[in-house]
Amino acid sequence: MNIFNYDNPIMQFLMKLARSFLAGALWFICCIPLFTVGASTSALYYTVEKVLKNDLSYVAPSFFGAFKSCFKKSTLLFLPVLAVELVFAADISVMRWLADNGKPVGNIYPLFYVLMILVALYAMWAMFLTARFENTLKNTAKNALFLMIRHLGTTVVMGLITAFSVLVVWLMPPTLLLMPVISVWLSCYFVERVFQRYSGDEKIHEL
Repeated sequence: MNIFNYDNPIMQFLMKLARSFLAGALWFICCIPLFTVGASTSALYYTVEKVLKNDLSYVAPSFFGAFKSCFKKSTLLFLPVLAVELVFAADISVMRWLADNGKPVGNIYPLFYVLMILVALYAMWAMFLTARFENTLKNTAKNALFLMIRHLGTTVVMGLITAFSVLVVWLMPPTLLLMPVISVWLSCYFVERVFQRYSGDEKIHEL
């Protein structure tokens, strides 16, 4: 068996791995300005679904094409999320300081961690929707909230996958370029089941 044959399973795996690293590198680079995290995440979802899962195109053209087309909507959706997350982070800092100084009210700081997680999960739904459906900004924001609540099981699975990926990166920092791709790839299988229920249904535009 010729291991350099493109149809060889080993070569297929290595090619898929190389594409995954490339997609992860593009995602990371495009996240550096911070305000572009939303557009970069939408582009990653699109690239995972189109290229890594279905081999329908190439990584770089697909990623940058999606990044460009999703940039405005994803950024407008992400900036309020970023602002809210920063407020919650500040609240955590203040509440922990109060708790450390004997103020009972400070003990509620874990609540803000929960709120940060919920907002992050909402952002994921919004970014994935942006990559998957043409819609107005208002309807995308509404649909993301609806799907997050209506398909709570999928939301929980997305959260667990993301938490595991963050843990792996924290324990093994070199996996930073791969774990976001794996996280989105795994989430994609569950999210697409939800999207397929609404694909072609006008309700997805009117929720």
